[in-house]
Amino acid sequence: MSPILTHLAMFLSLILAVSSAPVCSGKTNCGRSESQISSYPGHWPANYCKIKNVVFSTGDRVLRVNGNPEDLDKCQKVKDVWKFETNAQDMDNVVCDQVFTRGHFFTTYYFHGSNYFHLHYDTMLPLFMALHQDINKLSSGAKDVTLLPGIEMSRGEGIDWNTDAFDDQSSYWMQLLQMLSKPHRLLPLDRRLAGINKTICFDEAFFGTPKVDFSSPEVLHSYADFVKKSFAIKPTKSADKTGKPKIGLIHRDGRRKILNENELAKSVSSIASVEIVDFSHMSVKEQIQKVQQYNVLIGMNGAGLVNALYLPKTSVAVQLVPYKAQLNVEEFANLLKTRGPYLEWHNNHPELDRRIPEDIFRNGADTIVDVNEFSEIANKAIQLYKENQQKTSAAL
Repeated sequence: MSPILTHLAMFLSLILAVSSAPVCSGKTNCGRSESQISSYPGHWPANYCKIKNVVFSTGDRVLRVNGNPEDLDKCQKVKDVWKFETNAQDMDNVVCDQVFTRGHFFTTYYFHGSNYFHLHYDTMLPLFMALHQDINKLSSGAKDVTLLPGIEMSRGEGIDWNTDAFDDQSSYWMQLLQMLSKPHRLLPLDRRLAGINKTICFDEAFFGTPKVDFSSPEVLHSYADFVKKSFAIKPTKSADKTGKPKIGLIHRDGRRKILNENELAKSVSSIASVEIVDFSHMSVKEQIQKVQQYNVLIGMNGAGLVNALYLPKTSVAVQLVPYKAQLNVEEFANLLKTRGPYLEWHNNHPELDRRIPEDIFRNGADTIVDVNEFSEIANKAIQLYKENQQKTSAAL
């Protein structure tokens, strides 16, 4: 199918998705007169706001609520991202083309072509909380829910309605958003939604995502279990024919590469079956299914290591860190420690560092991993895995 026909098909699907929402059955205002605004701690933006009776004009990209401008001050950071008007028109006389019980407006981290880590950290986990946990405390159950993701022009500075982020339905961020949104509707904020020029009304709408306790095992395990169930991920036999534990060593292209992968794999071949795994050409489901077979997953700080969130609970995650790199090492560590058994290795050998001079933060450096230190941490990881297996078996 040509790009033009593809975009036309997607455009029509958006119209059908919106048109399938319940209408006002001849009423003009559908209860738009009163607006109540509540603010909670947010992950992004810093406010997570609930607003009742919201009118969304997709053609002019404005959200209208009843009240004074000061009423929105409690949602100050939210106002920086989405465009609001208060008392811009008589809310009692609004004609709604469609009405939804609830809408969730949030942004997806898409800078520099998106990022698998930030998609999980800044969107998937907080959105999971909004849809499946915290939301129960903030609102009664709703049958008709719509998710409206957007892309910021720059962080905290308005929605980019011309983005192409949602065009490719096979992209990993769309795979994850579609998975998490089911059975609800997914209506991205882009030129196609603006083009249908509808007035969409919400009994209540949430803006941003709620603050998440990333140190809570319950949160991470609930999320991982939900994702694995949604993708129908099956347990996989991990040990090879000799009974050796299985290690996955993540291959990276572009930057932050491990330059001696084969040597590392050979160095521990007597104690483990090692597979050098490249996630870059796999679907999200394939990546999650793949890690089910590993007792240990080892990777340089980066996107592929996010898949450790989906490891079996007794498997061990190992983060490798380049020499003096200024990276999100602590954020990765906190997530993976909370998920389960975790170890960390830092390159402390400047002679094994391969960075380019203009990389002043050392966040893209390639590394020759010290073989003896790799063998040592791999041994520790295998031992940790076996100890956890024994504890799990004893508890059954």
